[in-house]
Amino acid sequence: MDRALPWETVFEELPVPVSVVDPDGHQVAGNRAYRELVGVGEARLTELSAAGITHPDDRARTQAYLLRLRNGSTDDVVVDKRYLRADGTVFTAELHARALRTANDVGRDTRGSAGH
Repeated sequence: MDRALPWETVFEELPVPVSVVDPDGHQVAGNRAYRELVGVGEARLTELSAAGITHPDDRARTQAYLLRLRNGSTDDVVVDKRYLRADGTVFTAELHARALRTANDVGRDTRGSAGH
């Protein structure tokens, strides 16, 4: 008997907030835990950007590490980051971000997870 779960189910049901951000910092996907953390529903998720959910004082630093991930100068980033929820409240989380690349592509996706 095959007991494999579809990756979409595994992604969605992970208790750890996980999101997928494109090289320009726009949200592509986020699991249920991530959507709950930032306070948005699934339909609104792709309207978000890395800058839009980042505390204004942390936006320059966020853009800097996104650039490093995109241009290939690093593959992984771990930072404490302040976020803005959809309702305007601020929270801090430790962000773990990793650039996922193919052999022919630098910076295709930047995937991250935010957790307390």
